[in-house]
Amino acid sequence: MRMREEDIKFTAFQAPNGLWECLVLPMGVCSAAATMHRLTSKIFRDLKHTKSFYDDIYIFTKSPKIEDHLDALRETLGILRNNKLYVKLSKCVFCADEIPCLGDFVGLKGVRMDPTSRKMKPAELNYATQQQELLAIVHALAAFRIYCLDKPPIVETDHKSLEGLFTQKMANRRLAPWYDILAEYQPAFSYLPGANNGIADALSRRPDLQPETKYLRHLDVASFSLLLQSSPPNNPERWDQ
Repeated sequence: MRMREEDIKFTAFQAPNGLWECLVLPMGVCSAAATMHRLTSKIFRDLKHTKSFYDDIYIFTKSPKIEDHLDALRETLGILRNNKLYVKLSKCVFCADEIPCLGDFVGLKGVRMDPTSRKMKPAELNYATQQQELLAIVHALAAFRIYCLDKPPIVETDHKSLEGLFTQKMANRRLAPWYDILAEYQPAFSYLPGANNGIADALSRRPDLQPETKYLRHLDVASFSLLLQSSPPNNPERWDQ
């Protein structure tokens, strides 16, 4: 989006090789987001299958035919071309069952929350248990930030030492940077013994999700589960006895 000629001078900035001005709308201008949203809303207002949120464009169709969706896609791209607007191909998702939208997934089956997870880096595997627990909490607060800013969240954890995290007189060098992150959310830590927190393991320990290999089988007996592991048996048929 090109800048108005009389406003170009207000975008000037100093660089080592001279003074530069922006000829197109740059990021960081206080009115940039609102201006972009106003433009996209205006050019797509006649399209029922296309909605926009700032510079994000969503194209959706209810027809089960892929041809109808492709027609809607061509119409939207044609409007972008006519207005000399461009999309970055690497950020596009075409003909998907669902797409990420404002922290959720929207698709054929409705709206669902966007879950988050990540593996620990090699260096993080060497952290103390308290640091690993706190790392997971910091990651979760950052991932679900928009849900945690309304009021201080309550974090239930089976790691009792986290209850006194904010009353420690000496801050660990590794924990110190995380205090700045936690200060924005002001979480309250509540100790919950692992034995009383079965909900947390309801999915990860589902019997039907347990791996079954040639010499490993998960048996459900009454109200408890038993995991059997053995070296290769001489008579494999004995497993079924």
